[in-house]
Amino acid sequence: MGAGCHYTNRTTKEIAYFCRIPESPHDDEDDFENQLNFDRFIEELGGIIYECGYVQNDDYGREFKNGLFIIELECKNDAVIIQINPRFDEDPSLYALAVANIPQSERKVIRAINKYYPVCYATSGYTANTIEKGDFK
Repeated sequence: MGAGCHYTNRTTKEIAYFCRIPESPHDDEDDFENQLNFDRFIEELGGIIYECGYVQNDDYGREFKNGLFIIELECKNDAVIIQINPRFDEDPSLYALAVANIPQSERKVIRAINKYYPVCYATSGYTANTIEKGDFK
């Protein structure tokens, strides 16, 4: 939906995948419950990314890395954008290899996340398509 059309990968400039933050199951919808729901969601995404071979790279569970890539979970509005970019702190000779492999690594991570959550990507205008849980190929 709406803001999805603005989510792009900083390196490839391709459309970035994102997950909508699930709504809190509580009816009172206070800020504390919404923050707890958000924190749990980020923690669950981090666990899925960890299972894909990445290690946490910050204190907040929003950045993960492996030998070639760094994954950042960017929070915007009601979504978490999944940014997969080459690591600039590694050997510069590996940069071209990393850029060439972004699509494969992105598919691996998105497929793993999609086993548990619907994943979205922008289409045209202010719309986004949703890949229902388990449907990412």
